[in-house]
Parts: sequence; structure tokens; C-alpha cells
Amino acid sequence: MAHGARTGAATPAPGPAAVPGGPDRRLTVCVIGAGAAGLTVAHELDRLNHRTVVLESEPEVGGKSASIHVDGRAYDLGAHICTPQYAELVRLAAELGVDTEDATPSRVHDTGGTTPRIPDPAFFRPEAFARYARLRAERFPRIDRPGLAHSARELAVPVAEWLRGNGLDDMAASLGDGYTASGYGHLRGDLPALYFVKYAEMTGLFSTRRQLAGHAGTFTVRDGFARLWRRVADALPDVRTGVRIESVERTGQGVTVRTSGGTVHADALVVTPSPDRVAHLLDATAEERDIAARIRTVDYYTVVCRISGLFREGFYLASEHTAAAAEPGHCVAYHHRYADSDVYTCYLYGADGLDHTNVGARLGEDVARMGGRVEEVLLVRRWPFMPHFSSADLAAGVLDRVENLQGRNRTYYAGGLLGYELIETTVAYSRDLVGRFFSAGPDGAGTGPVPAGEVDTAEATRPAAAPDSVEILEWLLKRIAAETGESVDPHAPLDDYLMDSLAVAEVQGQLSEWLGFRVSPTLLLELPTADAVARHLAGLLGESQPAPPGQALR
Repeated sequence: MAHGARTGAATPAPGPAAVPGGPDRRLTVCVIGAGAAGLTVAHELDRLNHRTVVLESEPEVGGKSASIHVDGRAYDLGAHICTPQYAELVRLAAELGVDTEDATPSRVHDTGGTTPRIPDPAFFRPEAFARYARLRAERFPRIDRPGLAHSARELAVPVAEWLRGNGLDDMAASLGDGYTASGYGHLRGDLPALYFVKYAEMTGLFSTRRQLAGHAGTFTVRDGFARLWRRVADALPDVRTGVRIESVERTGQGVTVRTSGGTVHADALVVTPSPDRVAHLLDATAEERDIAARIRTVDYYTVVCRISGLFREGFYLASEHTAAAAEPGHCVAYHHRYADSDVYTCYLYGADGLDHTNVGARLGEDVARMGGRVEEVLLVRRWPFMPHFSSADLAAGVLDRVENLQGRNRTYYAGGLLGYELIETTVAYSRDLVGRFFSAGPDGAGTGPVPAGEVDTAEATRPAAAPDSVEILEWLLKRIAAETGESVDPHAPLDDYLMDSLAVAEVQGQLSEWLGFRVSPTLLLELPTADAVARHLAGLLGESQPAPPGQALR
């Protein structure tokens, strides 16, 4: 009303009050887990004006994206390296005002070698890459979309057999070290090709972006990923950590979650940990129990320690232990993040007889073979990593069975099992889940999956491709002129035009809707000119365009 009075725009008449139980009814959703999946789901539900209660058993949020501080610096225990494919993560970070920075380079450390090397480039030769591109287009063209079920049956074959049968051994030579070092398993046995191919896609094989968030290569969250998830949690109304769930009862009337801190009553439940970890808490159906029993995980350790003698300022893949035939229980990677620090983050696979008491000694042996010395172990974290299914289960359609559970018994599933155990894929799947099932349609129900050939009307108002700085600038100049009633100099201070907070809020809201992500409310106050805002936003969307000399950009 104030905006209409100020600008002379027509003010719509107040609508009728919402009817309880009607299409505008606000849902209460209980979200189990405050990792990347749970917090993204809650964040998206909050944007849609649903009420969320997030329950987390650990004392801190973040899940596998946890960070610790040593000597005043952040060290990520799980998620760290982001590629040009990480558009969803960048949008979330930009919305919350969390900065990113260039990641240290990835290199291969061959035991006994005196210098690290870059990964084998064999797969990126024209003949090998073209072979994969043709196979992708013909057999699994949706592999880059959120989720796994759409490509699971086609890629259910064991990975070694799939690579050999399609003449793609060069793909393993180039990407296998990074895949195994990241905790997804060795390229052998009945590990399905689906997981290796999804990982490969997320490295940016087919990305057309020359940069993302101003980074020409890989990047990470400044001061640790935990900072991002704490920022998400702080913006939510009800996040409870250190809570033990005792039981979950689901009926036609709602969901009742009994916890060590009291009882939560909700309209719906979103489960983000792998179902095998929470099935015993639910009044699980036979279908839910059967699916949970088929889930596999990888035993994986993160060890933070002080080391001397190893390569520095990089993420190093230990080729001796990432090879397909290597035995588990050894260091597959180590990371040195800060030039003047002796703190390293190391990663190992579990093995029989290995536990918290002796994993440090095993790491010390591996580091010694690589030419270094472990001076002090600071932290050991063990993960049940990468929930996945066997080749036989994927071929039989187990992921379709999980997707068919969505919405039954008022329950929905998100997390690494359905989206893949990577931060970007987890965030993307979580957003997609909320969009499918919780965005109200005309009848108040979820819009559901968009049928083939149809366009999501929510997306129709957005640009078909990421706009460049020129298009964004044109949009800004028109909108600001409409707000102020005068033409706008793109190089003049915005303070000369956007004098009142209602004008700022109006432009910021329209801009967020147009771009498809929430632009920070303070952006128009932090950057000096419309031109600077346009260039900054184009950088977030992946445009590689240098700023003019002397132009200050945040």
C-alpha cells in the first residue's frame, strides 16, 4: 500500500481471508537432519511460507559439510572443492552473503615421486571425449538433472564392465583418482557406473560457463562450509540441535515425532539421512524396510593433523591407494589449504581392524611412504559415506521404488541417496523436491513433476539463459526509472535514485524473481552504481567479463 501511494500505482483490494484447510493453508513440516539436504529443504519451505521444525542429533549443523577451526582458520572435513557446475550452491551463498574464494589446485602424488603431476588428460582427447558425448546423448541425456533415478537403469552395469564395454578406459585414467579419493569407492566389483558418471558430470565436462562466482576454476566457501550452513540455520525459525529422535508415528491426521526434547506435531515429514539410519525410528512399512536393507555405504575417515615434509598448497590424490586394485584402509588424499600452516586434512578408507584408536598410526605409515611425517593428530571423524545401491538393485528399479515413496504416509526423502553424495547435487535435489511437492497449485496440492514437453510456469518468467551484464543493466535501468520516474545514469551513485527503502525492496524483489534466486537485500546498497550491480550479478551467473579499470566490485 505504501509503495502504491508513493508511486501512484493501483493498489489491489485485500483478498479474502485464508480458509483453514484450504489452498492457502500453511503446512508444518518436520525435517530430520540439519545437513545440506535438510537445511536446503527447510530454507525452500520457509520461502514458500510453510513452517519448518528441523531436528539434528549432532550439536552443530552442517552434517558432512562440517568444518573445524585450528589456529583460527577453518578446515572442511567433507565438502570442499566446487566446480563450474555448482550454480545452486553459488545462488544460495550469494543470497546469504557468504563469500567464496579460489580453491587450491588438485594434483596427483605418486609415491616416490619428487614432484606432483596433473591428472592424466587422456579422456579429454577428441576421440575419447566424443565417444562419451555420443553415448550420453543416446542413453542417459538427463544425467545432469537433479536426482539419479532418471538414469539409473541405463547405468546399472558395474563400472569396470561399463567402461571396458564402451571403450572408455581413458575416462577412468583421467577421473578415477579424483572419484576414489572423494570417498565413492574403488572402480571395481559391482559398483554401478551410475555413480562414477554422475561424479564425472559434476566436474563440469559439459559446462559452458567460463567462470562461476568470479572464479575461473574450482572454488570453495571462504572460512569453511560450516559458515554457510550456520547462516542458513540462523535464518530459519526452528532448528534444534543435539536432539535424539525416539519414535515417529504417521497417520492420516499428521506426523508425531517424539524426541528427547519434546514432541513435534507436523503435517509432513522430510527424511534427509540415508533411510537405513532412521528406519528403526519410523513406523516403517515393509517397502521402506526392504529398501533400507539394500542400502550400502562406504567406510570413510577424515583426519586433521599436523604434518611436515609433504607437498603444500594443494589437494593431492595418493595414486598408490586410489588405483582400482588398491586395498582399502589407506590414505587416498591429503589437503593443504593455507600456505603458512602445517595443518593438513587427510582422507582414508576404512578396513577390517581399523578404528579411531589406530587410524592415526596407519595414516602415519602412509605419510612416511609419501615422504612426510605426521607430527600430531588433531581430530578423527568417521563417516558412513555415499549411500548407494548395488548394480542388481539399480537394474531392478530400486531408485524408482524410492521415488514412488515420495508423499506416501506424509513422508518425503532427500539427501545423498537420491541426489548423489555431493554438495551441489544434494542442494539441487532438495530444491527440486520442494518445488515438486510443496509449491501450491490451484488446488493447494504440490505441482508435481512437470510432464515432458511442458514448461514450469514458475520458470517461464525467468530468462531462458543466464543474462549477461548488458541485459541485467538494461533491466535495472528500466526498473529503477519506473520506481523513481526519472532516467538513470548507469555510472552514477545509486544513492542518487533509490532514496527510500521501499524502492530498494521493490527492485530487489523483482530482480530476484527475474533471475530465479534471491538477490541479497543489501546488494543495491553495497555496490555504488547500477553498472557495478549488473557486473556483479553477471559474475554470479557465470559470465566472464572483466571490470573496467578502477571499478570497485565486492
